[in-house]
Amino acid sequence: MHIMRIERPRKPELDQQLVAAYARTFIARHDRYPLQLPGGSYATVRKQLHPALIHAHLRGTVTLGAYALDHQSQAHWLCFDADDDERWQDLRQLAQTLSEQQVTAYLEASRRGGHLWLFTPRLPGHDIRRFGHQVLDAYHLEQIELYPKQNRLTTGPGSLV
Repeated sequence: MHIMRIERPRKPELDQQLVAAYARTFIARHDRYPLQLPGGSYATVRKQLHPALIHAHLRGTVTLGAYALDHQSQAHWLCFDADDDERWQDLRQLAQTLSEQQVTAYLEASRRGGHLWLFTPRLPGHDIRRFGHQVLDAYHLEQIELYPKQNRLTTGPGSLV
């Protein structure tokens, strides 16, 4: 009897420049990283974040979070988080409105809703949060979470997406 071995198709390798660009865009600090546990919560791993781990995240073999603030309490992105369909529709409308005003916003669906990302030059956490609150107020958006959640780091690595 001959047993046929079925091989799973291999995922294509990711370009290292793409991995590096992803890290520059989303990763604020490399001295530690949030790793998702089997139950869905995150644990801080106090080790250097290396490109191979980012590569594994992009391939879907591990799930990492991204801390919003670097060790100097600065951020280079702002993330609005909607946790239900109604708020997700609000973020989608905001993205459309911003696009009409020549502001690039990036939408990302999540399990319960989604995220709207805005990328900025590196700014102090309190400045980027003030800007985020101004956007929420100007467009009358409620029950939308804003990341970073802290103006500055006081204990621990801060909030993550």
